[in-house]
Amino acid sequence: MNENRKMATVRKVAGTMPIEGADRIERVMVDGWVVIDRKDEWHEGDLCVYLEPDTFVSKDVEPLSYLMARGTKRMEHDGVECEGHVLRTIRLRGVYSAGLIAKPSDFFMSPDEVRAAYESGEALDERIGVWEYQRQVKCPDGTTRQVSNPYDQSVAPVTDAQRIQNCADVWDALKKVDAYATVKVDGMSMTTVLDPRTNRLRLFSHHRELGYSDEPADSGASDATRGQRSYDAAKAQGIVDFCLGHPGITVQYELTGPKIQRGITGGFRCHVFAVWDMAKMRKIPYDEIVESGWDAIVASHVRVLDMRASDYDTVADALMAVDKLSGNVVKGKPDEGVVFHVTGQGSADEYEWARVRNKLGPNAEFKVVSQRYLSKEK
Repeated sequence: MNENRKMATVRKVAGTMPIEGADRIERVMVDGWVVIDRKDEWHEGDLCVYLEPDTFVSKDVEPLSYLMARGTKRMEHDGVECEGHVLRTIRLRGVYSAGLIAKPSDFFMSPDEVRAAYESGEALDERIGVWEYQRQVKCPDGTTRQVSNPYDQSVAPVTDAQRIQNCADVWDALKKVDAYATVKVDGMSMTTVLDPRTNRLRLFSHHRELGYSDEPADSGASDATRGQRSYDAAKAQGIVDFCLGHPGITVQYELTGPKIQRGITGGFRCHVFAVWDMAKMRKIPYDEIVESGWDAIVASHVRVLDMRASDYDTVADALMAVDKLSGNVVKGKPDEGVVFHVTGQGSADEYEWARVRNKLGPNAEFKVVSQRYLSKEK
């Protein structure tokens, strides 16, 4: 679970827009997000509680109990198994709606509390009873459990990029900084590094450290662990040998294959999207990777796209452009999205640069996820 992600926050409504052919619903703009709600329910300047996509809403949250009729899932939170609904991006009347908005008064927040929460940007997750949804893993006895073993952030920041919709307030600054774009791959985020402190090759998923064997799994074995599959794929593509020869250089990649997300590749494959210098905690830009002659990394790297944030006047324009992308990962298939990697200050002034760094965090990147792709998620 990403401890830095805020699933529920107080935000200001930027405005509303009608939906063609709809008399009872309309678009509600909240920062860069668009949510469909009842007509005349919201007005520009209203403060609302906004819940992002991937929010797990416990069935015990009375004001949102109506969501349970749309389907429920189970997950473990603080050692307790909970049932609830998971918010997704949907398409209604040809319009994408991401997440949900609710009245702060539904959660018994006083005007002073609402204003304070808005100004501080604090997360309301625990107060309301919502969390980031985490898929469960099956145990041999048929039960499920949540992955909870810790990821070691001393090898590289956790693989999470800020959503573009949360960057609407710094979009003018983002258009001025130096950045390059890569295609986003729908897989399982993995990290591997030869840790110079222990001289041991370490392998992580998005949430925890994984075990593996130097001996490859039987190609027909159905019980091979995800860690073993990842190690074997990284070994086959030269990533493991690269790490063994470059202590302290951390490689992050998406693992695709059978039963991973949408299973976009028939076999297990690694798609490198970031390389870090562990000692300096510095992301190494793609151009520098190429210049360094790291051929194994270049060969497995995700496609670098000819896109710039400055190409788009608004966040909405960028989202529309990404919705049209396809074939950059799997021929003839829509792309999941784009990730912009910030490499320098560019023409942004000091104030703008500080705002960008504060917004993006240590990864210094933001992602534009295709709403078309999300709305068709299984």
